[in-house]
Formats: sequence, structure tokens, C-alpha cells
Amino acid sequence: MFLDHSRKVSRKKSTQFRLAAISAAVLTCLLVYLLYLVSRPGYSERQPAVLSRSDLLVAMTATTQRMLLPEATRAWREGVPTVIVMETGYHLDNTSKAFQEGTTSHLETFADYPDLTDRHFKLGDMRACMAPFIANNTAGIESYKWMLFGDDDTVFYVDNILRMLETLDHTMPYILSDHIWFPTDLESAGMIFSQGLMRMRGYDQIEQAVRNMDWGHQGAGDMAIAYIFWEQFGIMATDPGYGYFRPGINLFDPGWRLTPDGHDTGTHAAAVMDRFEMALQGWCNEECEDQLQHLISVHLGARESAWHHRDIRKALKHHPSQAAADDEDLGHMHVGLFLHTRLAYLFKQYSAARRLSRVAWMSHVYDPSDPPV
Repeated sequence: MFLDHSRKVSRKKSTQFRLAAISAAVLTCLLVYLLYLVSRPGYSERQPAVLSRSDLLVAMTATTQRMLLPEATRAWREGVPTVIVMETGYHLDNTSKAFQEGTTSHLETFADYPDLTDRHFKLGDMRACMAPFIANNTAGIESYKWMLFGDDDTVFYVDNILRMLETLDHTMPYILSDHIWFPTDLESAGMIFSQGLMRMRGYDQIEQAVRNMDWGHQGAGDMAIAYIFWEQFGIMATDPGYGYFRPGINLFDPGWRLTPDGHDTGTHAAAVMDRFEMALQGWCNEECEDQLQHLISVHLGARESAWHHRDIRKALKHHPSQAAADDEDLGHMHVGLFLHTRLAYLFKQYSAARRLSRVAWMSHVYDPSDPPV
């Protein structure tokens, strides 16, 4: 019996030794692998974006007489599928040949919806309110993960948007905006909707609610859509959180009018351009850089910008397209064209200079001591 007991103890110790050896080998392999990961170049920077521009969908409204502005948005929405919701009976004959030939290469699809003039606050408001749902129906719910919705004079900084959205689950119901006046009052700064949100209600149910809305009380289309999401979905906008410790700072349409050195530019669109240009010259302080690296959208306010940019208006007044538009409309649309194009160029230059495709959202602010690109 003593011999049997000794054998059992010996076997138990042998088994324990083998298990300990296997565990040590596994831990050693894991340690070696972790050391390999840490030693790789660029480990401290995040991996390439999971999301791409093809995961987005732009929804906007336009009218035949304002097609110069949707054409101008091509500068920043390159590679992003787009649904443009026109008035019923629209035609593109007034647009340039280049615009008509570029609709396919710019991934544009056109839909229409009537402007119900007897029930609107402003012409086209009901169509604007329906635009995200029309775009969802037109493109298909599976064709995108996130929808960018704004006016034809709203500019989105797509590189920053992709970085922000990587941290969020598109299957959850999100309305993203930090440009919130009241719980159900979002202005023309642009909004971002998740696929999960757009799955929650059918098109017919939303259209019926929009048609029954008290438009005199709810106001413009972008405010009315916030009300519809609250009334029909029970969801209000989610602030992405950037401004939580930065009171008064917005990702969506920050509303700057002053340059970092205190110069009054007159309009926030001009101030945004000045900040990007100063940053690219190395003259932007850390706070300025932090804001630019988290900017989401700019509402140009084309008519207001046209008033403050009369020199641009004079230089661009005789554009070959939009010949049927009156002088005032022609002026503000050409200023809008310039601002769309210029901001898109500055976005691209800044993203490359700051290597934003390799910088995690809200984890890094550019430091002038960083090695040059």
C-alpha cells in the first residue's frame, strides 16, 4: 500500500510539473508576442481606419435653381455616396455639362418630393424634413452605416467624422450633434444619423407624422426633423462629448468669427479658413490645433457670407452656369462654391500634415515638437 501511495504522489507531482511547464511556455509565447507588437514601428499610433467613406451616406436637399451648391459639395464628399432630394418635377438642364456627366463618378442619386406650399414654414422645409428618410429608402438601409445630413451650404470634415465614428456602434440609435439650442431644436450645423436609428421606423409612418405636423409651431426643416425624432423615436441628439470640458466649443459649426490673433473675419466660415491656413503655417496654438482636429462641420450661411465677401462675389459673378438665377442668388451661390472648394482643400492639406488617419479621436493634440511629416 505504501508503494502504491508513493506512485500516486509521484504521478500527481509529475502532472503538476507538466502543467506548470506548459503554462510557463504559453506565458513565454504571449510575452514574446507582446514584445513583438510593442517593438513594431508606429505601435503607439492607432491602426488604419476601420470605417471608410463608402460606409457613409450624404443626404441633402437642393432645388434646380441652386444646383451650383450641391455641385460644390463634391469637393469634400469625394468617395461618399450621396442622395440629393429635389423638388417634384426637377430638371438638371440648367446645370453644367460637367455636372451632369459627373453624377455617376461622384456616386450621386437623385430623388424628389413635393414642396407642400400650404403647410410649410418655408418653401422646401417639409422636403428637408423628409430628406433623410427618402435617402434611406433610395440608397437602402444596408448600403451605409452612418448618414450625414445637412443643407447644401453645410461642409462636413469627413476625415474627422470617420475618426469620431470609429468609437461608436452604428447599430445603436444615434443622432449626433452638439449644436443643440433646445432638446428638439437642432440648427443647420449638420447632423449624423446611425443606421440603427433609421431602422427604428418605417417610411410611411414617418411621412404621416411629418404631414400632420404643426409647421407654424415647429419651424424650419432641420428643427422639425429633431422634433420628429423625439416624437416618433423618443430619441434626442447625443453630444459626442468633445465640449464637455470645453464650454462654448462646438464640433458642429463652431461659429468662430475671430482668428486666433483676435482679427474679426465677419463670418465664421472665413474664421475657420483663417485658422486652417494659420495652422498649416505653424501659427496655431495648442487650443486652436485641438479644435481643428475635432471639427465636424461648418455651415457656410451662403447669403451672409456673400455679403461679407463682396470681392469674391464680384470675381465669380459671371459663372457660365446658373444663368437663370437672379443676381443675388448668383452671388451667394458663387461665394458658396468658393467656400466649399477652399475648405475641402484645407481639410485635405491639414489631414495630411497632421497625419490624422493615424491619430485616435480625442487622444492626441498636435505638438509643434512632433517630427515633421
